[in-house]
Amino acid sequence: LIDRHRENSSDESVKSPAEGIAIYLVLDQSGSMAEELSSITRQTKVELLKQVTKQFIAGDPNTGLQGRPNDLIGLI
Repeated sequence: LIDRHRENSSDESVKSPAEGIAIYLVLDQSGSMAEELSSITRQTKVELLKQVTKQFIAGDPNTGLQGRPNDLIGLI
């Protein structure tokens, strides 16, 4: 429950709860995920998945991703 008194308080240290969404990420654990994407990058599919997931969750100003600070994130 939201305490209306605290929500309307002028104390800036008290923050209102933020609204977010629940996100589930599904990880493929098959053998093909260990394959390299190209001979140039020498990066596996799993390594790329980790990199992109980190950018999605934490955010990355270089790609314009703001991150997901208010969301619940699960991994399957």
